[in-house]
Amino acid sequence: MMWSAALSCMTIIWILVGSLACQRNCGSQKEDNDRFILDSVVYKNEVSTSSLSAGKVWLFAVDGRRKPYNFLDENGKLVGFDVDFISKVCSVVQKKCKIVLAEFTECTITERNINYAGRGLMSGWFDGCPGYVLSLDRQGAFDFTEPYLATDASFTVSPGNPSGFDPDLDDYSKFTLTHLTGAVTNAQCLNRLHKKFGKIIVAADLPDAKELLLNRTADVLFSARRSISGLEVLPQRVHCEMGGTGVMLKKGSELAQWWNPAFQTLVLSGGYAQFCAESETKYNATFRCLSGLKAGHIISGKPLTPATQTMSQDAADQRVWLFALSGRRKPFAFQDEEGRLSGFNIDFVRAVCAEAKQVCDFVLSQFTECSFTQRNINYAGRGLMDGWFDACMGYADSVDRAAAVDFTDAFLESSSTFTVVPGNPSGFDPDQQDFSNFTFTHLTGAYTNAQCLNRLKKKFGKIVIAANLPEAKELLFDRKADVLFSPRGKIPDLEVLPQRVHCERTGSAIMTKRGSPLVDWWNAAFRSLVRKGLYQKVCEEGRVKYNFPIRCFPENTSLPTSGYPEDYIIG
Repeated sequence: MMWSAALSCMTIIWILVGSLACQRNCGSQKEDNDRFILDSVVYKNEVSTSSLSAGKVWLFAVDGRRKPYNFLDENGKLVGFDVDFISKVCSVVQKKCKIVLAEFTECTITERNINYAGRGLMSGWFDGCPGYVLSLDRQGAFDFTEPYLATDASFTVSPGNPSGFDPDLDDYSKFTLTHLTGAVTNAQCLNRLHKKFGKIIVAADLPDAKELLLNRTADVLFSARRSISGLEVLPQRVHCEMGGTGVMLKKGSELAQWWNPAFQTLVLSGGYAQFCAESETKYNATFRCLSGLKAGHIISGKPLTPATQTMSQDAADQRVWLFALSGRRKPFAFQDEEGRLSGFNIDFVRAVCAEAKQVCDFVLSQFTECSFTQRNINYAGRGLMDGWFDACMGYADSVDRAAAVDFTDAFLESSSTFTVVPGNPSGFDPDQQDFSNFTFTHLTGAYTNAQCLNRLKKKFGKIVIAANLPEAKELLFDRKADVLFSPRGKIPDLEVLPQRVHCERTGSAIMTKRGSPLVDWWNAAFRSLVRKGLYQKVCEEGRVKYNFPIRCFPENTSLPTSGYPEDYIIG
């Protein structure tokens, strides 16, 4: 009896919601000028939850330092707008949700001016990070729920603005800027704002940023904060965001599938507006809640529709395969100046996934999460082994790497080079057989290593392993190394010698964790593309699009296929 009454009540609610939507969509099509509007479809409660981890406890991470959004009160209790809001949305669909304290760098970090997802989010310590701004560049590393707060960005200076910084200028290059690690108020946003700029210092946290301003190491803090104790926030506002502030998720997360409909239900019932009003009273603060939300509103081109649509079970159950890229390998896989992901490898993965009818996405990740070197042996990175993603794009298949990972068929030719300081001051000659008088360097995780030199029958001496390309370049310019051994055909400010050698077995491929099922479906789809002539088509389009000689395997050539020495196979 009680269940029947409850079901009838739910039916009435959904009819009312559908009526609201029809007032917008079945009648006048007058355009609404509201800035912030809703994006996804509201689904019925009958949606299957088998793929949405029924019974799971969903964890949301906050750092406890963002009063009035999330903070510890004088008794040590975690409170705030975000804490209450998560509870409110979860209650709409009766999800089990808890808040967990974690440093914000477990959600996101900045490394060499690119934002990456933090260890905590990628390793599954928690499912989401509330209160993060959706931006163009963050889309390369994260998924997001619909926004629930408006936001903007500002420029902060020491009291009295001693450097005379003016946000309205087009050229900031005379000023040193700082922003917090992982922030959207970064170089990419400045590029989108068409600002010219020079030095940017990434601060570890807000106290670090404040210290940089007060000791005059930096002139300006670029942040999303409107008030910072002891500093002067200038009145001008700019926008780095796309839509506003939402919950930041690991790529491929299922959380948004239930969160977005629950949030929309809260909006349409009037509960969202009521919650915002009550929160302002409770915390004696102004929250920038989105106004004017109602049925028919859109954020990214999709109207909020009546609650009569169901999600197909196939769509709900389909796995998302994640492909990692560092964002630094132009023209293969890179983040452009404004933060968009682009590159031939991305286009090619999309083509293969479409042929295989698989759902694929890309995630920014530091290259050391794919592969690193320890005491001259290459190991698979933490991200690949812990399942942060399924594969790493554009890694050459080599004998030594095959002991740690699996590879798909190669899709690009590969070779390796020797790079020196312009003018080759040490007189290095790649054609010599004895390199023992020269100090080599290579990047951690690279297959251009000691084992390759041995396979090339080269005699060699000292090898210094560099953490990244800037460090390798510094080793050369400081004369701590004579030669960089790498697969790169061009490196700014250095001289790549013309000789080419081969460290690979087949070529540039997709690298996976050992035993990954991705290899089988990928190879089948790739070989299908080759048979249909679509492989060469993608290659030709890539050469034109990126104005670069993409080294695809020639047409009518027997392509190398993946395979492993028997030493590595048990059974």
